[in-house]
Amino acid sequence: MARAVGTGYVWKPPTLAPDIRNRIALGVFLAEGKQPVRIVKVILMALGAVFVLGIAFLVWLSRTAAHFEAEEQTFAETFLADFSKRWEVSDVSSRAGSAFVQELQMPQGREWLNRASRLGHLKSIRAVRFGNYFASVNGQSGAYTFRALFENGEATVSITVYKDAQTPKVVGLFVTEGHINMEERAT
Repeated sequence: MARAVGTGYVWKPPTLAPDIRNRIALGVFLAEGKQPVRIVKVILMALGAVFVLGIAFLVWLSRTAAHFEAEEQTFAETFLADFSKRWEVSDVSSRAGSAFVQELQMPQGREWLNRASRLGHLKSIRAVRFGNYFASVNGQSGAYTFRALFENGEATVSITVYKDAQTPKVVGLFVTEGHINMEERAT
């Protein structure tokens, strides 16, 4: 039914809840292609750039790790060969980190040297693995783990090498005795 004009009735649109009004306004705003689309585009481009930089960093880290592994493996093997000749800290102190040398000069270190000296001198190395690589602005470090055949037994050896801008240094040496042949040592 229609009402007559001038009867005092005024039509009003239905009132919407504030969250519905905001959704409608945002939909109209996005449909017009204004600012939010540009913001999303910038955010996606920034995420893409971060992704590309992350990939580039991982490639750089992989290359420096491979270079460090190849360059310092001979150093680690030579260090162990020289150290195992007499198991004396003075033989390798110039190629060892100061904290490592100090630790070996303490009573526990001397006891460790005494146990390690039972192995005798190094004969061969096999199954070399490289891991725990770390690079920073101060230097690089990595650990070599291998099976070593000594004069009187076999052991798993882990050597940690740290290289700053100057020269590499051994900062850790762990020997896990696998088998020591004491009969050969006695003869």
